[in-house]
Amino acid sequence: EPGCEILGDAILIRVAGWPSHIGVVVDPAGKKFLHVQGGRCKWCRTLRMGVCPSSPSGEHEYGGVGSCVSAYDGPMWKRRVVGFYRFDPAHT
Repeated sequence: EPGCEILGDAILIRVAGWPSHIGVVVDPAGKKFLHVQGGRCKWCRTLRMGVCPSSPSGEHEYGGVGSCVSAYDGPMWKRRVVGFYRFDPAHT
């Protein structure tokens, strides 16, 4: 439940309409999570799929993948949070 998350909880995020991105809460007070995000297109600097208006080939060309810490209550992620999940050793 939002507001009850603790260090180490998993956070599920909706991307392109699907709950398909996951991270780990690393700072509950600051509402920060660690996740892995693909690189941005070297031509238009977006994360979008499809046609790239800036690329000579018309295709996006992405850089590497890296980890980052983001605010899950910020404008990029706030409306995309599906929920928080906690490991319970009693249910393994």
